[in-house]
Amino acid sequence: MNVVNIDKKYLDNKEQSITARLKAIQDKALIRFEEITGKNSIHSFHAMMGANNNIYVDSMNSVFLDPNDFITRWLLGLTVQVKKRVEADTLKPKSYGVNREFFLMHALQDSVLREYLFLFLTRNFYRNFKERVRSKPNESLWSIWFGSGNLVWGLLISPEMRNDDWAVDRFEIRRLDFNFWTIRHVMKTGLIDPESNEPVKFKKPDDFIQFYRSVLKRVSNSQYEKAIADSIHRLSEEIRYSI
Repeated sequence: MNVVNIDKKYLDNKEQSITARLKAIQDKALIRFEEITGKNSIHSFHAMMGANNNIYVDSMNSVFLDPNDFITRWLLGLTVQVKKRVEADTLKPKSYGVNREFFLMHALQDSVLREYLFLFLTRNFYRNFKERVRSKPNESLWSIWFGSGNLVWGLLISPEMRNDDWAVDRFEIRRLDFNFWTIRHVMKTGLIDPESNEPVKFKKPDDFIQFYRSVLKRVSNSQYEKAIADSIHRLSEEIRYSI
């Protein structure tokens, strides 16, 4: 799975342009927000629009084509939540205020709030561009364990120690900047020894290749894995001598 090439200058320009457009209509939008919710806080306003991004869309596993694709799926997710509230008779305002879905349904019917909402979501897309467009691994591949007997090792995406056991920090997966299951992946995360609280780290690729040949190859029962180990070693030698 390839890491998306990112033109940071382009993304910065897009964000600045959208932010300027948001500020131009912010005062009017905030007045509309107060009329619906009774609140006059820009932080509350933005929280109403952005706090449920991971509920309305499956941002962990989804790949979005562009801002319109993100917004379309976000609106579909909002619709699902609205239907649930309608069925539960909880969409209406309460004495302590209105819920997010109530506000958003009214915002979509207001030209100023609708424009602000779509700009806000578009900016979110560009602020999280890599995470939005990058392919995510299937959950079954978040951690790979290999070896045999007492020599078992793990290659995890965003590993973390949780309750005295190794687990994957699922919220960090989409933010990582390396290609999954590559030598760079290993160099960034290290290999996991299930009996240790610290990953096994390597200072340079040659250290990992040596570990691969002297340890992993020896405990492997696969002739193909042994051949791959030798091929990696030969390739690294050729690269070293060609420099």
